[in-house]
Amino acid sequence: MTSETTALLASNTQQQRKTRDWWECSTVFLVFLINFLLQGSLFIVLAPRMQIYESILCQYHAPGNIGEVVPMNGDRCKDLDVQAELAFILGMEEFLTVFLSVLTIPYSLLADQYGWSSILSLSLCGIVLEMIWPFFICLFAGRVSLYWVLFAVAFEAIGGGIMVSVTMLQLILSLLVSQESRTRVFLYLVGSSFIATAIGQAVSTLLMNTNVWLPACLGCGLTLLALALSLLLDRTMVRRAADYSTNVNYREPRLSPSLNSRPARELCLVPLRTLQQNPQAVAILIATFTFPLGENSMVNIILLYISKRYGLSIAEANFLVAFSSIAKLFTYLVGIPSLGYVLKKYRGVTSFGRDRIIVQVEGILLLIGALCISLAPTVTLTFFGIIVSSSGMAIITILRSLVTDLVQPQDITIVYCLMSMVMRIGSGIAGPIFAWGFGFGMRLGQKWTNLPFLLAAIVFMAGTIVLSSIPKTPRLRTDEEPGPQGTNGE
Repeated sequence: MTSETTALLASNTQQQRKTRDWWECSTVFLVFLINFLLQGSLFIVLAPRMQIYESILCQYHAPGNIGEVVPMNGDRCKDLDVQAELAFILGMEEFLTVFLSVLTIPYSLLADQYGWSSILSLSLCGIVLEMIWPFFICLFAGRVSLYWVLFAVAFEAIGGGIMVSVTMLQLILSLLVSQESRTRVFLYLVGSSFIATAIGQAVSTLLMNTNVWLPACLGCGLTLLALALSLLLDRTMVRRAADYSTNVNYREPRLSPSLNSRPARELCLVPLRTLQQNPQAVAILIATFTFPLGENSMVNIILLYISKRYGLSIAEANFLVAFSSIAKLFTYLVGIPSLGYVLKKYRGVTSFGRDRIIVQVEGILLLIGALCISLAPTVTLTFFGIIVSSSGMAIITILRSLVTDLVQPQDITIVYCLMSMVMRIGSGIAGPIFAWGFGFGMRLGQKWTNLPFLLAAIVFMAGTIVLSSIPKTPRLRTDEEPGPQGTNGE
């Protein structure tokens, strides 16, 4: 009887393990797939949208070109007036997102109450509408002003936009992985984003040579597919995977009764109180504000800069920028793990100390890359600067991992969303600043078109200085017993 009971228990344990592994793997795979489709689609439509804008401005708005059909890579499309107007529109698209970035916090509170996967689906719905709107306006070029494309940002009110989507995906992953593997899994997630970005930019370039509208339609279709898949990632699936996980103790995301009963005005003070209770996170939030300048805003201005200064088409410039995604991927999958291994083996630093050193290295790479781009006399050296700068793009992911160890578990959702909000604000402010710098530089002369990258270098230098103030040891959690000296530190 004892042997039969033992065999039955062993069989049940094995079955539970298989079920647990299936739920964990399927949930993680779905998160990675949604992220892959979303990030790829965003970069598939980037260059085509810019090319369509340029063609419309050249054809309908450039002096002497009213009603005249101009080739998409015509020399007149590179005139000062057209390029300055194009930079202004692209910059304003980024800047207007600042006003809706405040929605990140309300949506984080709603996510705690209604579930991360529900808010993820809502934000993807808004992203789909936001992506389709500019192309819809471009179909009526000549009959409506191109400035109507700026109203696309209004759709971010539905779900909070890309930052909320990425935050929800990362929160779902943080639910399923251990502290030791969290940074690695986050790196893999962002690494998959870079693979998607590289593939998206390459596919976009190839399709643009046939018809500029093909990649536009493909990108919108992939975003719709990501939305459909997010509906599979429902709350039940996430809960079931967490229940079977051996890495974490699942707690249903829900606002505390005290928060639920408070008026909206008091809920607005929740982020401030969270920072008061977690002052260690302030330095990371400041750094998070400065370093996103290397993301979408800089990609836009790099495309304009290479196209204008070296006489390349936007499609050709987009192909060069695609290699930056390969550099990012190499950094995530090889560079950072190798540096972490060396620091752990030869310096004996903890995972927190390792991440702290890595973010400082990443900040320096961003600074050097921006300086290389701004001072490079040839397209080859400019390309080298893009690669160096791209190698520093992992900094935001590492900062997210660091802040997880600096705040209390119940504050992680709010702090993550605060990081997303300040990232969006930083990127949005960078848009018009880079656009102004590009336009002002063109008026000063060809050699001054690098002005946006000089401004970026100054900001990156300030951010690198801020990184030195990050605490050297993680915060001791309230549910942890004090350990020996050095347990949590370097």
